[in-house]
Amino acid sequence: MGKITTLKYWGVPMKFFAIFFLLLSGALTASECVHQTNERLCVSLEWVEGPYLNAYSKNIVTFQDIDTKELKTPASAVKFYGWMKMGSHEHGTRPLKTILIKEGAFENSQIYFMGGMMGTWEFKLKVGDEDIVLFSMNT
Repeated sequence: MGKITTLKYWGVPMKFFAIFFLLLSGALTASECVHQTNERLCVSLEWVEGPYLNAYSKNIVTFQDIDTKELKTPASAVKFYGWMKMGSHEHGTRPLKTILIKEGAFENSQIYFMGGMMGTWEFKLKVGDEDIVLFSMNT
């Protein structure tokens, strides 16, 4: 059997250059801006576990100042919750657990989307008087 060779440049495997290039280009960022709040904060959502049906899910939501690019906790009250839309009928989910893990970053756990229901599950955020859908999943 023949020997497999790794393409190298300056003694470094090329895959490391490819990963470095993707990081510089922004192609491997953890999450993207899914909404801009009235407070000029970019909201990003990253699922750490899930999203699942009939099992607990967990995510991290971050708020980044659009001008300074720094993480910043909103000045207004923040609430996260699950929501189900079933035609003309709507209702919430079980209460979930939210922890401020650092400035501008919230961990949400015990998010439960129940299977067997026909409709759209949403993961929502309320910041002040803004009601924002961060994620939706049809079942």
